[in-house]
Amino acid sequence: MGARARTVACCHALEESVPAAVACFQELWPEANLVHFQDFALSRDRQSGKVSEDAICERIMALGRAAEESGAGATLFTCSAFGDAIDAVKRAYPRSLVLAPNECAFRESIASGRRSHIFVTFEPSLPLLLAEYRSLEGAGAEARGHLVEGALGALRAG
Repeated sequence: MGARARTVACCHALEESVPAAVACFQELWPEANLVHFQDFALSRDRQSGKVSEDAICERIMALGRAAEESGAGATLFTCSAFGDAIDAVKRAYPRSLVLAPNECAFRESIASGRRSHIFVTFEPSLPLLLAEYRSLEGAGAEARGHLVEGALGALRAG
């Protein structure tokens, strides 16, 4: 496998996502070369509701553009609160592998046919993830969403 195929561009909107992504790759694919792009203000702006969806989408697109220009073999967005914008990146770079953090888990969950529970630490993600899950939903699959109150604050506090 060539260096390009082993290079993954990780696009982050939460500072806390960086060490989590690095730890997962070290455990599951230590040969991967990670390149990180971030806009940590995105999560605050999404949560505030004061920034337009178009502006949010353009910033996600800028992260995707930087990842594409890096020459990485794949791009992984590590924050699930930006599904529609990540989909726009996929459409802009159809020859590239661009992944949202929940994609594979949702497909496996739906294939199981059992009820799933979606837990989030970032509140704006919850309605977006439930809507995304329901748009993919197969017969008999259902999801319930849960906010783990205080978890993100506890993580930030150490």
